[in-house]
Amino acid sequence: MPKMSQFDPQMLANTSWAFAKMACFHEPLLSAIAAAALATMADFRPQECANIAWAYSTCVLLHSPLLASISSQSLKTIQEFDPQNLTNTAWALAALLEFDEPLLTSIAAASIKTLSFCTRRAPDTFPPQELANLAWAYAKLGLFIPPLWDAIAAASLRNLADFCSQHIAIIAWSVATLTVSDAPFMTSLSAAAIPKISYFQQQHLANTVWSFATLELADEPLLEAIASSSISQIHDCDQQNLANTAWAFAFLLV
Repeated sequence: MPKMSQFDPQMLANTSWAFAKMACFHEPLLSAIAAAALATMADFRPQECANIAWAYSTCVLLHSPLLASISSQSLKTIQEFDPQNLTNTAWALAALLEFDEPLLTSIAAASIKTLSFCTRRAPDTFPPQELANLAWAYAKLGLFIPPLWDAIAAASLRNLADFCSQHIAIIAWSVATLTVSDAPFMTSLSAAAIPKISYFQQQHLANTVWSFATLELADEPLLEAIASSSISQIHDCDQQNLANTAWAFAFLLV
C-alpha cells in the first residue's frame, strides 16, 4: 500500500469503513491503515475515531495497539462525540469483547448528559437505533451503570412509537441480560411490541420471549402474540431460536 502514508485521518477512517460496510476483509490493507492511523491518531476527530473502531470490529479484527490509541484519543475528545459516535464506539468495544473500563465509563457519562438533554428538549437527537445499540453494547459486556440505564429507559419511553421490531428485541434482550428490575418499562415495551408483532423476525420473537422469561415476567397478551407469530414462522426457525422460544414458554408454564 505505497500511498497509505499520504492518507489523512478522514481518508483512513473512510477507507476502513467502506471495506467493512462491504464485508470485504482485506488484511494487508487493514494492517496498513492501522499503521498509518497509529502515526496520525493525534489528528483524529471523534467521527474518525468512531468509524475506524466500528470498521475493525465489523471485520472482527482485534488490533490491540490501534484500539488502545483510539481509546486514548477518544478520552481526550469524548465531550465532542455525538450520539452516533458514542454508540458506534461502545458497539465496537462490545463486538470485540474489549472491556475498556475508562473509555466505557466516559462514553456512559457523555451519553447520560446527551440523553438528558434529548429527553427534555430534542427527543429525536438520540434515535431508536442508537438507543438500542448503546443498550446492547453495555449488556454484551455485562456492564450495568444504573444512571445510564435510567437515561436510556427514559429516552426509549418517549420514542417507543418509533421503535421497530429489532429495536424492541434488542432493548428487551439488554434489560434481561443485565437483569435490570424494571417491570413498568417492560410492560411499556410489551405494549409497543404487540401491534408490531407481525413484523418481528424469528430471532426478534425468540429474543423477546427469552427476555421476558429471564425476568420472570409472564405478560400474557405479549406471549400470545409471540406464540401466534412464532407458529407461522416455525419452518424458518433455526435451532437456537427454537430452543430459546421453547425454553421461555416452558419456564413461564404457558
